[in-house]
Amino acid sequence: MDKKSLIASFAAIQACALLAADQPATLASDVKEGKVSNLLESIEPGNMMITDYIRLGVEAEFIGRYREGSVQTEESQDDFYFDTLDISLDINVSENISFKTVFEYDDYEDDFGVDTAQFDIKLNDNLSFTVGKAYIPFGRFSTDMITDPFTEDFAEICETTVGATYNFDDTLIFSAWLYQTDIEDEFNNYALTSEFRTADWLSFGVAFVSDIAAGYLQERYFETQPSGNYDQTAGINVWFALTPSEKFRFYGEFIGALDNIDFMGGETPRAWSFDASYDATDVVTVAARYEGASSFGTAMHYISSRFGGAVKYAYNDFITFGVEYMFAEYENIEEDGSHEFAGSVAIEF
Repeated sequence: MDKKSLIASFAAIQACALLAADQPATLASDVKEGKVSNLLESIEPGNMMITDYIRLGVEAEFIGRYREGSVQTEESQDDFYFDTLDISLDINVSENISFKTVFEYDDYEDDFGVDTAQFDIKLNDNLSFTVGKAYIPFGRFSTDMITDPFTEDFAEICETTVGATYNFDDTLIFSAWLYQTDIEDEFNNYALTSEFRTADWLSFGVAFVSDIAAGYLQERYFETQPSGNYDQTAGINVWFALTPSEKFRFYGEFIGALDNIDFMGGETPRAWSFDASYDATDVVTVAARYEGASSFGTAMHYISSRFGGAVKYAYNDFITFGVEYMFAEYENIEEDGSHEFAGSVAIEF
């Protein structure tokens, strides 16, 4: 376990100890009093209250994929894997201070560890602060598909950070963040984000980050880190969310570098995604996506465009089944494209 993980775990233990000292009512006492059945009956997805101050959440997803024609060969590929396991713990330290940590298993990294560990401090109805390892709100990444959008793979940022957020009556939300990365182990990166909620059915946002190459792009697609004379490359994010009714949802997003990235051979990568979803019934959701990328060189196998659809069926409040089809076209690779089919079982409580 790395230093950040140890610090996050120690903070969680301290918070739990403080609560235990002040609040004698625990899960163990509930067991002695025969209240376990009441606890189980009260479980809601993402809202399993262990005590009045502690909430536990678990999310898991199994995915099976079949691709007709791989990226660089004519052979088909199939795979079944345990995609993600998230175990979250929310602790209300006081009325205005909360601590949240998420332990995650990621199939891509084949690793289980601390994904986030953050304190959220609310000073008043408008101003709040975040300290710890957290996801910076650079990118919306909204989807009802099984496959993550390009924009998320490209630019999601989860780092040790200090952030401030100001909320103007839920109409305008601005935030500023300082964070460190593995490339340069000091707080010399920053992000500015904004969200505008112009109506109940429309919201959009604009965000700026000082170094777009220091996120998942470098971690996932390049084995070596940039050298000591690494130059930061700023990036921008623009998104919108349109909900004309309770059944229809539309999302659109663009993320791109504002200059060339040195370790990508001078490329200026960009990615965009458009999602639409419709709740056909109370338990069936139909979704579709069109997305693309440009100037990625050999990263992400350079999928220039991809589109497809998915259907999800909510078996109950805890289990959801999904099927998906995606067709991808590639840049600089002599292929007609690939057909990919996916099925998933997602569990949340």
